[in-house]
Amino acid sequence: MSSTTSPSAFQSFLARFRRSGSPSPRPLSPQTGGRRWLRVTGYVLFFLVSFVTFTYLTFPYDRVRDFVVHQIESALPGSEVEIVSLEPAWLTGIEAHGVRIRLPPEPVEPARPGTPAAGESRRPVRPSVTVPYLYARLSILSYLLGTTEVVFEVETDGGGTIEGSVTDTGTESHVTAHLDAVDLRRIGVLRHYLGMSLAGEVSGDIDLQLADEPDGTDGTIALSIAGASIGDEQFTVPLPVPGMTGLQLTRVTVGELTLNVTVEDGVGRIERFAGDGDDIILRGTGSIRLHRSLRMTALDVLLRAAIQPAYLTRNPAVDGALQLAGSSPLVAPYRAPDGAFQVRLQGTLGSRVTALAAGSASIPQ
Repeated sequence: MSSTTSPSAFQSFLARFRRSGSPSPRPLSPQTGGRRWLRVTGYVLFFLVSFVTFTYLTFPYDRVRDFVVHQIESALPGSEVEIVSLEPAWLTGIEAHGVRIRLPPEPVEPARPGTPAAGESRRPVRPSVTVPYLYARLSILSYLLGTTEVVFEVETDGGGTIEGSVTDTGTESHVTAHLDAVDLRRIGVLRHYLGMSLAGEVSGDIDLQLADEPDGTDGTIALSIAGASIGDEQFTVPLPVPGMTGLQLTRVTVGELTLNVTVEDGVGRIERFAGDGDDIILRGTGSIRLHRSLRMTALDVLLRAAIQPAYLTRNPAVDGALQLAGSSPLVAPYRAPDGAFQVRLQGTLGSRVTALAAGSASIPQ
């Protein structure tokens, strides 16, 4: 009996072997492909949401607050910074509430013998700046390219806002800011340094490019103060006259005060400084040599103040005091031929700014 396999049996075996191999891929239906892409998209979104949530919950914002405090205190040696709370805002932003910067204390001059304060211990005065709300956001793309760019929004004490951005490349800084109704009366540091209060709401724009080299510093400053006034109901202006403690004045209404500065090659020229109030007319000119370090910024500014007859009519005592002071050889150099007072401010912001008599100087009207 023959054991040879017949051709038909061999072909049947090959057919079964082919069917037992890997099946050829079948094309996906549109419904199946769509469901697969939805699953992939869902996984990616879930990862991103989880990553952002994890970052918000675990990011060391206390360390960020300490870092911000350290940076400000390093920039202003001797200052103290307090931040009530610091929270995340979106992915690369922060929100700070209750920011208070106490500036370095100033030395207190001893009281003159015979005055009520003689012999009493006096603490150094520490002016402060309060910011109720601050928002800042860092641009990650710019940071990866080697540039620090921060967009900020500040709510000032009194309700006004300052919005803008700061870009720093290491050798240059670009600052833009838009001010809207910033209340000067609530900025106590101005009262401290000026010795009198200022009132009014500041609005306008600042666009400055500050560089290490003077020829790289350019920009513009355009600000206006609505409802500007000087002093309280009663305040004193010191006079360089022996035997006179100062000139007693009532609040001086300035009205609309405008300031326009054009900066070229590191020098800011005051194109316009003017206020035509019912009580006083103000004019100013001069230059401001800007520096990336604010303390190195130098002033050479000429100011003119002409008290109006209407103010003197309401305050006859002031009129008499001005006539008495005008006869002093110490005050005469400050008075222009038409009776207005003129003073030149010179110095750097980091040191003392001196006020020099400039009654004979010419100033645009």
